[in-house]
Amino acid sequence: MKRKINIIIFLLIFVFLSACVQQKQNIIISNMEKINLTTEDQKNISANFFPAETNDLGVILVHQMRKSKESYDNFAPKLVKEGFNALAIDMRGHGQSWGDRAQFSDAEYGNIILDIKAAVKFLKSKNPDIKINLVGASISANNVLKYAQIENVVSIIALSPGLDYHGVMPEESVKNNSASPTLFVATDGDTYSRDSVQKLFSDSPLSV
Repeated sequence: MKRKINIIIFLLIFVFLSACVQQKQNIIISNMEKINLTTEDQKNISANFFPAETNDLGVILVHQMRKSKESYDNFAPKLVKEGFNALAIDMRGHGQSWGDRAQFSDAEYGNIILDIKAAVKFLKSKNPDIKINLVGASISANNVLKYAQIENVVSIIALSPGLDYHGVMPEESVKNNSASPTLFVATDGDTYSRDSVQKLFSDSPLSV
């Protein structure tokens, strides 16, 4: 079982890295479904669902600040080809989802974790035993790292996380994460995230 999970993790990382180094293509997304999710606090979250042929593997994709779910239009079809059901969401305050981020308190940014929870619930409605993976960028990277304290997931990819984005601080969650291997990604040009990743990586018992 452990070997199977490791294969899933490295397959996800391989697809992610392949998407990073390839030029963006014009991909015709014929089977993408636009859906709406409702969170525990009754907020509407817009999402794009890219179904695979089976419901064994799932990936939730959460964008960075001031972007949208369409940021993953190039990446999601690559995941589908590898058997992952990909769900890209507009986190609250962005895209077609509820809220105006300009009016958000730090507490509301922390509630992005409820958007992720609603996305997990949707994928589990397809298969209660689906293997969930999480990808987040910037503040949503912090939130996917914190989500692992609520529920174990197969793996996490955290793109440009920080020690504190609008009060969302993932360090304790990372320290306590003993079940979800995590890939931290940052560039040298983003010095705050780079330094944060170095600290989070050293804190994590399961960094890869």
